[in-house]
Amino acid sequence: MNHMSRKKIIIIVTAGVFFVLNVFVAFRYMEPKNSSVMNNVVQDDVIPTQMVPFTINGEEIWMDFYQDQIWYNASMLMTEEANKIKIGEFQGYEVKVNGTPIKSGEQVEIKVDTLARVNSAITIEVKELNSENVRYHSIRTIPDDFPQFTSLGKDENEGYYYFGINDYAIKLNAKGNVVFYKKVPNIMDFKLTEVNDKIRYSYMTYNTKTNAMYLEDVGYVQTEAVIMDENYEVIDKISFMEPSQVVPELYPLENHDLIIVEDGHYIVATYLGKRVNNFPDSVEHSQLGARVAAIVIQEIKDNELVWEWDSTDYPELYEVSIEGNDYFNQRATWSDYAHLNSMEIDDNDGNLICSFRNLSSILKLDRKTGEIKWILGGKKDQFKLTDNQKFSRQHFVRITEDGTITVFDNGNLTPVGTYPEIDEEDIIMKQEPQSRVLEFEIDENSKTVQGYKEYKLEKAFSPTMGSAQKLEEGRFLIGWGERSTKNALFSEVDFINNEVIFELITPNTAYNNNTYRAYKFDQ
Repeated sequence: MNHMSRKKIIIIVTAGVFFVLNVFVAFRYMEPKNSSVMNNVVQDDVIPTQMVPFTINGEEIWMDFYQDQIWYNASMLMTEEANKIKIGEFQGYEVKVNGTPIKSGEQVEIKVDTLARVNSAITIEVKELNSENVRYHSIRTIPDDFPQFTSLGKDENEGYYYFGINDYAIKLNAKGNVVFYKKVPNIMDFKLTEVNDKIRYSYMTYNTKTNAMYLEDVGYVQTEAVIMDENYEVIDKISFMEPSQVVPELYPLENHDLIIVEDGHYIVATYLGKRVNNFPDSVEHSQLGARVAAIVIQEIKDNELVWEWDSTDYPELYEVSIEGNDYFNQRATWSDYAHLNSMEIDDNDGNLICSFRNLSSILKLDRKTGEIKWILGGKKDQFKLTDNQKFSRQHFVRITEDGTITVFDNGNLTPVGTYPEIDEEDIIMKQEPQSRVLEFEIDENSKTVQGYKEYKLEKAFSPTMGSAQKLEEGRFLIGWGERSTKNALFSEVDFINNEVIFELITPNTAYNNNTYRAYKFDQ
């Protein structure tokens, strides 16, 4: 056999050996058919991995069964109900979750007594069947990116606090312990609503499904509303407004408020960019028209549009605007002349009471005709408010069980963004900024104030956002919004006894440590 023939034989044999080795490796680590287990080899260090998915309360994480002592974050955990943990398909192991055996593809329910940063974890024990190897994984009951805060409260305090901060919806008990959390990007307005004796939880989050034009210079987020049942399982989502002659298809909600009338029956709102020219003669504006942020409110039942209200159908509102009223669009792309920030149904007549920040006014809207039934506060106040009763840039208007109207008065006289300075006719001139809680008893027929109360913590100021929930006479839960002078997310205050019942304290006043609103409920 000549030299060339030997060389060919060597090449053929070498190629064959290489092919056999590759086939062996491929079959050794090939993912099993119909299995969700991920198997692969890290070529550089020849470290095998076996990734197995765990679904924890509907949110998925992956664990590497070849590794040991690895820590993971959960996206949602609770102490009130058992946590549902489902494992993907695997083979060759015995697995236990907090000591409870779990089979391939099976779900177990795990009760967690405490959610805490230390000495609290869900343990996953992984034992290889063909060896004595046992590995442990741990799921933190409080994620490592969870916001930092401390609480100060009284031992006799009862109930639960609801709020959102740093991408987390959080529920605390009255002792300041976390009893539920869910990681939600851009979380807004996490709250409880009782609907026909049923508990419904809801929150607002960033809408990733929309390609709608975002309105610059308008303080809002393109939003999706999420509804959960009493077990925190998602039962509905409102991703878009209903298409109409005003609202185009696939147009998102804005994030300020959501009313759950009943299951499948909601009141939502959006900001819609429009060019308008229906200004009263008294309002200076471009003769070519102005770009404005129209406020559109919709009542939707079973995915059908029941009622719609468009702020630009009421040109008298252009005149009463206090901020965002540049109708030449010289300072902002869109004139945010009204800026809706809260809605509430008046159970006495079924109509809608709304807070419009940039009007410094509260309006009552007829839920059938859309008529503006009255205006409280601002330039066209119909109730003859005294100087002390007037409010500015208010948020969170609510109706109490007694029929009074409560409002968180931000007391902010400084325009946001690039808006012009406020003229001398603006309301509530104070020595220094002061936020307050106001309570009005009004006679709607005579348009008079029958009763008025003011509650405040001296030198406490929040220029934007915030809330004030009446818990009982003289006792309020105050959400501080974008607080500037107080290092608390929210405070429960007994103003009759001049006593702070509970406060949630954050390390600093950084913007991302603010909370839009806070609520307290019995459950």
